[in-house]
Amino acid sequence: MDKRYQVFISSTYSDLIDERQQVMQTLLKMNCIPTGMELFPAADEEQFTFIKKVIDDCDYYLLIIGGRYGSMTADGISFTEKEYDYAVERGIPIIALIHGNPEIIPAGKTEMNAEARQKLDAFREKVSGGRLIDKWTRAEDLPAKVALSLLSAFKSHPAIGWVRADSVANIDLLQQVNQLQQANAQLSAELSACKGKNIIDTASLAQGKQIIKLKGSYKLDFGSWKSEHDWEYEVSWNSIISLLGPHLLMWQNEGYANTLLTKAILKANGKDTKNIHPCEISEELFQTVKIQLMALGWIEVQQFTTISNMPALFWRLTEAGKVQLLKTASIKAISQE
Repeated sequence: MDKRYQVFISSTYSDLIDERQQVMQTLLKMNCIPTGMELFPAADEEQFTFIKKVIDDCDYYLLIIGGRYGSMTADGISFTEKEYDYAVERGIPIIALIHGNPEIIPAGKTEMNAEARQKLDAFREKVSGGRLIDKWTRAEDLPAKVALSLLSAFKSHPAIGWVRADSVANIDLLQQVNQLQQANAQLSAELSACKGKNIIDTASLAQGKQIIKLKGSYKLDFGSWKSEHDWEYEVSWNSIISLLGPHLLMWQNEGYANTLLTKAILKANGKDTKNIHPCEISEELFQTVKIQLMALGWIEVQQFTTISNMPALFWRLTEAGKVQLLKTASIKAISQE
């Protein structure tokens, strides 16, 4: 069966036009489907929401860092770094190729702004930490390095890939249908067994306007200057569901849910979150929040296998959670009397 892998190419586009063309040719020869920011007419925050969906559909994420940091978002980080951070959050296998000798890059392809250079140096350091990278100095070296790195990724992080619909054997489809029917029958039986049973008395649980004290940490990142801080705030359960609930209308990675809730709490308490990264609620308290939301029947938690073939927990609102969200977050009518 002819399987293809979709690869998202991310780089500071303006200084790597020739290099990206060579990389795309290499990917096409390897039976891969290249995609990236240059396929879209402009880079803005609204469009980035769509780009995240494209990254979600990709099997591998290829990052090429040259001499420029790239155009920045309203958060003060480049779209390239924002793409990278999202790929990390989603657990997509990352292949990073970093220029090994930035001092020799021609002036026309390097970052002249001092602040942007500092951000580029910090980005290079972040990408280099905790993962295998490869370095390049000449554009003609990139195709071979991309090919070798991808072949290695295919073995260490095998992906699902893509196949033509008409190339899937009928027997495979029949087996999949049979497996789905068996799973559906099992779930239906479990659901029937649970009907009419109250697993827990939610009336005895803390909820509504009742308060829980949450605390954690965050890091302020201004490129060359960074500082770590602790935080502690009292939050009601209604606030938790109204702050986090809108993000849980679709499945979200548990770690990302922690980040989303933390940023929302900090912002609600007057913190400017533009340069805050990373941030989190302490693990013990975050697990308490999870258990309470599950006990109240507001969220469901399931384990899925990520694109990198690793198990991870994901959160989503239940129907009861959606009702609670509408009660707490919807805008109430103003009396006309």
